[in-house]
Parts: sequence; structure tokens; C-alpha cells
Amino acid sequence: MRPRRRAAFFWLTWLAVVFLNAFIIAPAPVFGDLMEAFNVGSAAAGALVSVLLLTAILVQVPGAYFIDRLDNRRMVAASIIGLNLASLPAVIFPAYPMVLPTRLVAGLLVPLIFVASANIVGRSFPEARLRALGVYLSAPPAGYALGTFATPFLAAALGLPLIFVVYAFPMLVLLPAMMWTSRGLTKERGPMLPLLEYMAAFRSVELWRLGLAFAATYALYIFYTSWMPTFLVGEGGLTLQVSGALAATVPALGILSRPIGGHLAAGRFAGDKRVVLAISFIALLPLSLVWAFTASFWWALILLPAIGFLVQLPFSVYYAFSSQILPERLMGSAYTFMNTTSLIGGTLAPFLAGFLLDIGNSFLPTFLLAAALAAAGLLLTLSSRER
Repeated sequence: MRPRRRAAFFWLTWLAVVFLNAFIIAPAPVFGDLMEAFNVGSAAAGALVSVLLLTAILVQVPGAYFIDRLDNRRMVAASIIGLNLASLPAVIFPAYPMVLPTRLVAGLLVPLIFVASANIVGRSFPEARLRALGVYLSAPPAGYALGTFATPFLAAALGLPLIFVVYAFPMLVLLPAMMWTSRGLTKERGPMLPLLEYMAAFRSVELWRLGLAFAATYALYIFYTSWMPTFLVGEGGLTLQVSGALAATVPALGILSRPIGGHLAAGRFAGDKRVVLAISFIALLPLSLVWAFTASFWWALILLPAIGFLVQLPFSVYYAFSSQILPERLMGSAYTFMNTTSLIGGTLAPFLAGFLLDIGNSFLPTFLLAAALAAAGLLLTLSSRER
């Protein structure tokens, strides 16, 4: 493959994954408006993010089992087209009973796009695979930042229903160029991994400890990304646009902190990668409690970037850690398990936060939940073996 065409494919795919993650988080910055428009409570609004992540969980493990035997380019193309078609009813019939199922169906396609694209990227840069995948993984936080910041403005300009498709359509526009630049990268069909050997990857107690710690980390990440705009509007008196811009710093800092966490784990803390995880949880515990006492613009300007950096610092470390727990031939299964457990945490976080807000009529229980997640993650980290 020519270097220029390979580079063009990479950046087109990176941009598509940015839009994919903006699509995932799009309802969160306008939860308040959606609650009013659909006449639903906080938990139901949170479900517009949670249900998408839930369906992604259901696809993750079986998808990983079959993905190496399928044409990844065709999988990406079909999934992007399907994502747009599945989202259209939410625009044509903008009522909650119609919108929620469309988010569920779209969620089935999200992990197929992400994982299949990552496989093609890895094959495109065999001489620099880790570096290429590292940059590729900066796309999700960039997408969350885009969705958190831009959605309130787009909702005001285009109308609330269009937020459910406005980030999917650019992926469709990018698709022909992605297909052209990725020609020749289709993976040949290979032998299926025996099912019993595949399932053995999920019986490691140590892997479960690590996966649950990642679930706590990802739950904190999704909580701060999804509910902070609503909190800052309701408790801090900020406009939706300003609160969205502040909350966008949480995912945006991942572009910096995710590579730094991996660098620290490979360098200074190579002897005990748990240190990176522990730093994150120890710092996030008190920072989660601070919000019980303030919702001011200046505190948010200081604290949200710090939280965004710290909560994503261990992301790449979890994957490196898991690859040391299982045999090398099961590395893909280890990564899949990390993805699945993290998504479980991300699925539960916005729903539980909305539920606590509904029953307590206050954000205090939600921040106590965040502190409890940080404490649980720290205990799980300390109970893991040093590596």
C-alpha cells in the first residue's frame, strides 16, 4: 500500500471514529431539554446513553469471536450504513418510545465499526502497529469532547431531534474514501479458535479483578461526561452551552492522558503498573466529593480538566496489564474482556446517576456514588498482583 494512501485511510478512519463517539454521547449535553421534550425523568434520559452501551456489550464477545473470519472493510461499511438507517426514525418520529429503540439498534453496530476499523489500522502499519493504534485510540475522547461541546449548539440551530443523526451522517460521507484507501487490507479467513479455549480467557480471577477496576474507571468517565452539563446548569446556573464546553474538557484531556498513562506504565512504573491505576483512584476520590459543596464556573474550570486527565490516565494500562495475565495466544480475548467490563461500567453509570437524582432530588447521592466507585477501584487494584 502506498504511504500516502495508507496515511489518508488512517486519518479518515480516525475522523470517522471521532464522529462515532460523538454519536454515542450526543444526548448527554442536552439531557435537560430531552427530559422536557419527551416528558421523562432523569433515569429515562440517562438510558439514551446507557441502552446504546448495553447493546454494545451484548455484541462485544460474540463479535470478537467471529471478526477475524469476516471481511472487516465490508463490516465497517455495512455497519455505518446501518447506523444511519437505524437513527432516522428518531428524527422522523421524535418521541421517546421511538428514540430509545433506535439507540438500542444503533448500539449493536458501534463496536463492529470500532473494532473492525482498529483491525484494519493495525494491519496497515505492521512496522509501527502500537504507535498507530495508540493514535487511533485518541479518537474516542476527541469524539466525546466534540459531542459534549457541539451538541447544545447543534440542537439550538437544527432542532433537538437531529442530534440523533447529525454525527452519523458525516461517517456516511467519509465511507467511500475509507473504502477506496483501504483496498488490499481485507484479512483472509483464518481458522476459528476452539470455543473452549476462547471461553477459558474469562475464568481468570485476576482478570476479573482488573476488569471490575476498569468498569469503575469507565463508569466515572461516563458519569462526568454525561451528567456534568446538567449539574452545572441546574446547580451552578450556567448556560447549557457554557456547561457543555466545560464538560467537554473531561474527554478532551484523554487525548493527552491516555498515551501518558501507557508511557508511565512502560517506563517509570514498569515494575508495578498498579501504581498508575492507584494514582488515578486516590486522586478521584476526594475530587468527586468536592462537587457536593460547589458548582461554580471557576471550580469547574479547574476541576473538570483535572478529572478528565486522571480518570483516563489508566486506560491504556488496563490493556497492557490484561495481556500479562493471560497467555499471548489469548491476548485478543483479554482485550475483549477489558472492553466488555468497561462498557458495563459505562452503561450503568448514567442510569444509576439519573435514578439517584430522581429519588433524592439532589446531585449529592450521585457524587457519593462517584466517590464509592473510586474507592472500590482502588481496593480492586491493591488486591491485584504486582506486575
